[in-house]
Amino acid sequence: YGSEHTIADVTKQIKDIMETRKEYDYEILLVNPVTDFAKGLVTECIGLDENTYYLVENSSRFSVGKLFKKIPKLLDTDTQLPNGVTITPEEISALKTEKELCAMLILVLIFSAYPVLWLCILLYRLIKLLKGLLDKFVFDKIRDKLSYS
Repeated sequence: YGSEHTIADVTKQIKDIMETRKEYDYEILLVNPVTDFAKGLVTECIGLDENTYYLVENSSRFSVGKLFKKIPKLLDTDTQLPNGVTITPEEISALKTEKELCAMLILVLIFSAYPVLWLCILLYRLIKLLKGLLDKFVFDKIRDKLSYS
């Protein structure tokens, strides 16, 4: 919707559709200046019980930050839809894509942690080697000189 439609117009249209059709899906495009502002505005205007609708906010849906938030939900497969709510094939496809991207993000995190672990091990060994060399060639000679004086 363009700027010529107000929230009251959108709310009236949503309620008219809800009264005339038993099954419906409705897409509203709103400017989202603050995180979850538009989603909160729509849920407030619709005025329905939370168990009667399924609301999707697509603002930066596939961003890394949102995918991090979705990782714990990967394990929770028992999430039930509200009664009488069906998901469109496009939404099912988007949900599958989110799960695949979350799985890829987990793999990237695991494989990026592996080289860091090896780098820490190598740094530890290097420090241990340098300490041994300093003890052998520098500190031992200083101790020898101090012990004879």
